[in-house]
Amino acid sequence: MNSICSTQSRRVISADDKLQTGKQLPHALWRSPDCCYQIATLGKNPNSQFRNQPVKSIAGVGELARRLCESGHDVYFACAGYWTSASRKAKNVALAFAFWMDIDCGEDKAAAKFHLTEEIDHD
Repeated sequence: MNSICSTQSRRVISADDKLQTGKQLPHALWRSPDCCYQIATLGKNPNSQFRNQPVKSIAGVGELARRLCESGHDVYFACAGYWTSASRKAKNVALAFAFWMDIDCGEDKAAAKFHLTEEIDHD
């Protein structure tokens, strides 16, 4: 049986392609000059804290994300626009031009916040 995800059909994404996507994404999502926008970072150190960073200029966000990645951070774009730079909580959301879902749930988060049903637990 052939897989639709065979290695022959996969396109290798170059570093330049990733940087170009990092430059284009904010322009697609952050359309209003009246909103506050943010990226978030998480270092590779096990004691690292997730940090929100307000973005002052869309023009430089791709370069900022590249520098943070090169220094060992995971970088996340906040998809929404916010009333203030105080938080990324739902009550602060002014607008959004995308639909997204946060599915990065590790075992520790799952144990603390979710109860697995017996059916799921055995899969």
